[in-house]
Amino acid sequence: MRTIILDDSVTPAREVAQFGATAVAIYCLMYESAFKDKRFDKRKNLPWRLRRDLGGLCRWSHKATSETLSIGKKTLLDKIDLLLDAGYIQVEGMEMGSKVSHQRIYRVTHQNSLEARRAAIKLMPDKPSITAKKKANYFNKKHPKAIHEHETCEYSNDSMTL
Repeated sequence: MRTIILDDSVTPAREVAQFGATAVAIYCLMYESAFKDKRFDKRKNLPWRLRRDLGGLCRWSHKATSETLSIGKKTLLDKIDLLLDAGYIQVEGMEMGSKVSHQRIYRVTHQNSLEARRAAIKLMPDKPSITAKKKANYFNKKHPKAIHEHETCEYSNDSMTL
């Protein structure tokens, strides 16, 4: 699968419900945001196997998510950690927030990739939630103004050669 667009997937709300109703609300909000994020490859006349369609990112800050869902920030972070460790979402990168601190950019895992993601998590030395916290601490302390890998560019006709 060369695309990350969430057009043909169904939200696994029943599976996420094992983590509680709050986790379902958080996941559904992230899924809706990721579903709307569609960046199609702009190169003309490409065969389907060479397309690099991007999307599926959720750029909600923790503060905005907690205010929208009327839940506490600690509860939000605990549920996000559960979703990360179960493979439903991934930390795609970090970007500067409106203030000083960095904020995480999440990617909702496509349903076709969910089992592969869970298999990869089993091979990792640390859980994804622990890795995300380490990465956030590193960028906040060492590189307060660093540019991160948060943005995946849209391709033009001549921007990439294969």
